[in-house]
Amino acid sequence: MDRYQRVEKPKTESPINDNDIRITTQGRMRNYITYATTLLQEKGFEEIALKAMGKAINKTVMIVELINFGDYSPRFNDHRYFVTERIGYILHGV
Repeated sequence: MDRYQRVEKPKTESPINDNDIRITTQGRMRNYITYATTLLQEKGFEEIALKAMGKAINKTVMIVELINFGDYSPRFNDHRYFVTERIGYILHGV
C-alpha cells in the first residue's frame, strides 16, 4: 500500500440560483414550505426548483404536494410540477 497515494479530485461547485431550494433530511418541512411560498408570492418567481438526493426525496415530494394542494398557497393550486433527473421538482406557474 506504500506505492499508492490518495489523490483528491477537485469538486466543481455549482452556483445556487435564487429560486433553488435544496432539501435535506435534517431540515424542517415547515421552513421549506414557508421559504417556497415566500419565493412564489412575495419575491415574484414564476418557478422554483426543489432539489434533493437520497432519503430527502420523500420529504421533497411531501413539500411539493403540500404547496400544490395544501392550505399553504391557495393561489398556486393551478401550478404543475414535474420531476427532473429524479433528484428534484420544479414548480411552474401556469
